[in-house]
Amino acid sequence: MTESSDAAQGPTAPPPTDGAWDGAAAMRSVYQQVDWSATALGPQETWPALLRLVADLCLDSDAPVLIGWGPDLLMLYNEAYIPLLGAEKHPWALGRPASEVKPRLWPAEEERVHDIMQTGRPYHLDDQLLIIERHGYPEEAYFSFSISALRDADGTIVGVFTAISEPTWHVQYERRLQALRRLGTVSITADDSLASTCRAALEVIGKTRASVPFAAVFLRDLASQGPRRAAGYGFDEAAAASCELVELAPTSGTVLQVLEHGGTELVSGLRERYPNVFAPGPLGPLTPDQAFVLPVIMLGARKPLGVLVLGVNPYLRPDDSYTAFAVMASRQLGVMVTDAVSYQGELKRQQALQELERARTEFFQNITHELRAPLTMLLMPLQDILVEPGVVLPAAARDTVETSVRAGDRLQRVVDALLDISRVESSALIPYREEIDLVLATLDVVEGFRPTAEGRLNLRVDMPTDPLRAYVDRTMWTTIVGNLVNNALKFTADGEVAVILSGDDSQVVLTVADTGIGIPHDKQTAIFERFNRGTAGDQHPGSGIGLALVADLTSAHGGTVEVDSEPGAGSRFIVRLPRYNGSQVDLAADSAAASDGEQDTGDRPRLLIIEDEPDLRTYLTRLFSKDGYAVEAVGDAENAHAWLENNPDNPPDMVITDVMLPGRSGLDLLAMIRQDDRLARLPVIVLTARADVESAVAAFAAGADDFVSKPFNSAELLARVRAHYQMNQLRDLAIGEAQTTVGQLRNALQSNRTTGTAVGMVMTRYELDAQQAFKVLARISQQSNRKLHDIAEDLVRTGELPGVPDWPLTSSGP
Repeated sequence: MTESSDAAQGPTAPPPTDGAWDGAAAMRSVYQQVDWSATALGPQETWPALLRLVADLCLDSDAPVLIGWGPDLLMLYNEAYIPLLGAEKHPWALGRPASEVKPRLWPAEEERVHDIMQTGRPYHLDDQLLIIERHGYPEEAYFSFSISALRDADGTIVGVFTAISEPTWHVQYERRLQALRRLGTVSITADDSLASTCRAALEVIGKTRASVPFAAVFLRDLASQGPRRAAGYGFDEAAAASCELVELAPTSGTVLQVLEHGGTELVSGLRERYPNVFAPGPLGPLTPDQAFVLPVIMLGARKPLGVLVLGVNPYLRPDDSYTAFAVMASRQLGVMVTDAVSYQGELKRQQALQELERARTEFFQNITHELRAPLTMLLMPLQDILVEPGVVLPAAARDTVETSVRAGDRLQRVVDALLDISRVESSALIPYREEIDLVLATLDVVEGFRPTAEGRLNLRVDMPTDPLRAYVDRTMWTTIVGNLVNNALKFTADGEVAVILSGDDSQVVLTVADTGIGIPHDKQTAIFERFNRGTAGDQHPGSGIGLALVADLTSAHGGTVEVDSEPGAGSRFIVRLPRYNGSQVDLAADSAAASDGEQDTGDRPRLLIIEDEPDLRTYLTRLFSKDGYAVEAVGDAENAHAWLENNPDNPPDMVITDVMLPGRSGLDLLAMIRQDDRLARLPVIVLTARADVESAVAAFAAGADDFVSKPFNSAELLARVRAHYQMNQLRDLAIGEAQTTVGQLRNALQSNRTTGTAVGMVMTRYELDAQQAFKVLARISQQSNRKLHDIAEDLVRTGELPGVPDWPLTSSGP
């Protein structure tokens, strides 16, 4: 059998009834031979005019028509109705009551027909299944009925007229088309092998067993190059060894032939040859007797990779449309297999790249740690010689030792930079922000470069006279300044290197400008890439780490770095960092005071803090007291639980707890709070020194409302606490005012809480502010065409954004 070219066409219309007019004439002859006087209808010449009229209409129609006349529904029908009646009952059924004839498919229940006789209301019934024999074999067919009342001249109902249509072809076509559509939606990303892809495909096809009562897929075995069954359904596994169409590894027969040579084959006689192998389908007791055997070919390949066996509906005979369906199913499976092979290959490549990246990062970390010990042992004795009292070195020897110390210091900086780079690549570069005076911190770094600049160029500083305080990581800030100044001195033979620091309420700006050789325009976009090395005249090129590390450290703070350079005229590097200064905290406190004033009450929000580190506990107490909270601070979970038990009538409005506590952990305390009906809705924020997503997931799973990693930004923590406090106040107020809408309110609050939690997780992991984190979720929602709330729920539940294995982020958002 050759493959059909009509695979993509719609259903073919049923062929016209051959000799329809001759059939009507033959049926009229039968009517003339019937002894109507022996029936309740009486002789034809005595029939009412209406009955003679509808009988003529019935006989002339090439579609099945049934007439029920009078209270007993005496039957008249045309030749097309005989298969529905049952050929053995024709012509005996003419003129007899329908209840006595009982045709194979009565168009409606007897009560329904009598209701039509009483009320005249029409009745319609679609797609009724009937197994009939009209072509010499049991056949699946579908019929739709339209039953209406027959009325005489005065409007009296005297019978029913049933027009019958057959949508068999349409029903079968839609059923097959739905199977192909489902097959096209099967995801191959959840499968880890070709066999699992084939099982997924047959699971879809198996939902249409009326069209495909059994199926099997064979894949070429890599060792033997023969077929081996990968999936199947609709047959007895124990008896399958006797049938090459479903045998586990057939060594002969049609499956092997199609695997080697392709083509589409139709195998018949299964019922007789394999009586105990195949199960009946959903249409009736018959077992399949035929099957299509088709090649499964990957796109771009010539030789089949496998074979698809599709059992044929035992109540049909394969025609062009059935063959086209089978061919399209095999082609779709070939596409799925092609996609699966490509996906699995790409997945393996990605895994190999990730493993290579992991190994590279681990190498950087190991080698830097290994270099630190010998560097220390090298530098310490040399430094001791230079400062040892009573040791007088010749000028040449002292110069040699000082040169060695400078070289060792330079190597130490390279090692430190490599370690920082490895931390960046392992996502462990998290700034420990503290409030420092950037003026003093910057001057300390710059003064360390004075000996290098003296006698060669002018090292100028331009700093504010007053302290410039900001929340930054002190070590990272000194690295940023040191690398920029060192880079400027390296590429400036004479002239000036200027270090300028300024700031306003929102940001600080560091500018390092030089009069050196400058950077070619075509090189400026690449200078912040790792291991991109520039040259300084006759000097050796750099390591390519310094400027890349500046960019990474700046990004970790949520800042930016840019360069402005002209070849031969020098360069300017400009670093901008968010300040997060004390005025923002004061502003929050003022807002809290104003809010408390608007509530027209002297009561301050009550806050319970559990933190075992005394200094941090004192700092948090001072921070939140200044922001308008009444703070109770304890050092462990036991004291916190005792305090809650001793204040049943005056619980706190919020709890902030560390995770790692002496004795029971903060999560244990959280579990106790959630089990107490009085405190179940109490907002709880968890603090932890671990910044990984797994810790966040564990906190949220235990019932935390928010998760903040140390070191944290004070202004951000204040904002989060106030947001949860206000949300809890709104929730309690709404519950008190509208008990009838409590369900809707909980859903809304849960949605807000989930979204807020997801935003917090993104902020924690990538050091973004709230607006940037929300933009990340919104962008992913748009790209995946899913609701933002659903994205947030998945993130809170799993710790990962669904369908986004490695979502790229920058400090400024998505």
